[in-house]
Amino acid sequence: MSGRGGRGGGQGGGGGNQRAGNASKTDNAEDKSSSSGRGGKGGGSSRGGGGGRGGGQAGAAVKEAERKREAEAAAAAAAAAAAATAAAALAAKQEAERVKREAAEAAEAAAAAAAAAAAAADARAAAAAARTRFSEEQAVWADRLRLREANLAASKAAAANGGSTGWTPSVRSDSSIKKCGGYLKKLRLLNDHPLESLLKELDAINLSKYVSEVVTILLEFRFTRSADVMKAVAIASVMHQRHGPEEFTSLLVSGLVRVFDGHKTVWKRAQQEKQKAQAAIAESGGAANAANAAAIAAITLTPAEVEAEEALLVKKRSTLRLLTELFLCGLHSELKPLLGVLSELIASDTRAEPDQSNTILHLLISWLKYAAQPILGLTSKRVKQAHQAAELPDPIPLPAYLTQQQMEQIMGKVSEHHQDSYSS
Repeated sequence: MSGRGGRGGGQGGGGGNQRAGNASKTDNAEDKSSSSGRGGKGGGSSRGGGGGRGGGQAGAAVKEAERKREAEAAAAAAAAAAAATAAAALAAKQEAERVKREAAEAAEAAAAAAAAAAAAADARAAAAAARTRFSEEQAVWADRLRLREANLAASKAAAANGGSTGWTPSVRSDSSIKKCGGYLKKLRLLNDHPLESLLKELDAINLSKYVSEVVTILLEFRFTRSADVMKAVAIASVMHQRHGPEEFTSLLVSGLVRVFDGHKTVWKRAQQEKQKAQAAIAESGGAANAANAAAIAAITLTPAEVEAEEALLVKKRSTLRLLTELFLCGLHSELKPLLGVLSELIASDTRAEPDQSNTILHLLISWLKYAAQPILGLTSKRVKQAHQAAELPDPIPLPAYLTQQQMEQIMGKVSEHHQDSYSS
């Protein structure tokens, strides 16, 4: 038993030792395992540290790439925004230019429309003026023809009756000094009284004793308007039909012609002084130098003479017009008095001083404007164009009272402008 016990005990003790040995082996294994684990941890730690640094670098690269992408995206966005802004500015500029262009076109269209309207208004006004002028010309010519017929009949009667027209004053005609003197006062103020009133009063009086006074008044009157010239022609026609060419008309016409003798005296003093100066220089043996020429050229009209010349120019202009109307209205049937005056003016122009020549040329041009159509049979292009624009017939065609040579002589003394301004 004890042996069984001892074996048991020995077995127990052996078992205990075995378990102790196993425990010791277990502990050793754990220690190795622990060491191994620690070694493994250390190794892992060493390997893990290397992996961490590599991962950090990769992350930085990723972040840098992301940052670059973001920067590029921002730059692209900024560029797109700038492009959009530029496009918007260009569109705004183009729109402004379009608006400006349309405004300019609208302004031009408005200006063109206004110009067209103004031109149309001017054309209507010109046409109306042409029609008015044509009507006035028709009325004037009707009066001229009426007066011409009556005056030529009176001249014919006077030629057949020894100078008498056959007129006898009415028993009611007043020949008193008071009545006739009052009428002569009115006649001196011809422009202040209507023609109808003057003719009506003349019809009621007898001026047989005052024929020369009527002639003098008409010669001295300063005509400033065409209407006043026609008044004088109407008054003269009544006197012509009553008293005939010899008693009245010849006195009036010869007096008008004498007006043009004045141009010889106005310049006479200056011409004589120039001739004396030239003779004195020649006698003294002086040379014809610039100083002597200037001294001679300086001899001209005095201010008083210039004023007289200007007044005479006005008088000559109205006298030429009156002579023309007296012929057209038949108070003298021959053109000789008028043509004689024109011929003298043209001849004097060739021997006149420069200033005097300009005056004569101005006088001829003024007469040409007035008498081109009725005397020369010429019509200005301006009048023809106005008649065409107003759809009016051409001005009244009249026979040319001058020969072609006489017309060329007169026209040759006017400027090229006025020659080109008229056509037959």
